[in-house]
Amino acid sequence: MTTTDPCTDPSARSTEVEAPSLVGPRYTLRAITPEFHRPLYELTMSRAVNFRWRYHGAIPPYEVFERALHTNVLAQFVVVLTRSPKTVIGQVAAYDGNLQDGTAWLAVAADPRAGAGVLEAAMLFIRYLFAHYPLRKLYVDTPSFNLPQFASAAAEGLLVEEGRLRDHQYFDNRYWDRIIYALYQDKARSFWERFMHAFPSVPASVTGNEDPEATLGDLRTADPGAATGALL
Repeated sequence: MTTTDPCTDPSARSTEVEAPSLVGPRYTLRAITPEFHRPLYELTMSRAVNFRWRYHGAIPPYEVFERALHTNVLAQFVVVLTRSPKTVIGQVAAYDGNLQDGTAWLAVAADPRAGAGVLEAAMLFIRYLFAHYPLRKLYVDTPSFNLPQFASAAAEGLLVEEGRLRDHQYFDNRYWDRIIYALYQDKARSFWERFMHAFPSVPASVTGNEDPEATLGDLRTADPGAATGALL
């Protein structure tokens, strides 16, 4: 009797595969179609988000924002509430992808009302990236005034600091360090299942009729200490 080793014989490997879901119990990732351009512009230019990423305080005209939305982007989605699929909560993007080196840069912007629960959307996106592209790791580039949003992720070992530019970015009458974190594929895989049980269960049924404010209230009650902080 002969046996085949699935590690060395490709014909013995299972062909039953499926793409990772873009739908979570709280958040869903959707393609950025034109109907979402204006809500994403308003979110990006909001007081709570604008100074933290991408434009760093600049306010480009809507037309400029719209033209640049897909520039240098490997993949991106709009984040909506699963129970209210037209309610925009944020955006996830992978940009400056280098498939030869197996790297890309990760960005996540979210409505502050979503709280730490928005990490679900980030993890859905990270799983999608590692499943569809030959990536070894993702980089996160952030000024040090964003560190409270990354502290838990770094403490959990999900993010590893790999570079720091001292006194690099100006904001609010001082200079801040700019930090580069790396998120490795094996860390993300081992973290996923533990994370999915960290927050209270929210029914995943989608009717489109739920009150978005009530849903956001449910998500804000999630314990951010049970998992990592939101990647913003």
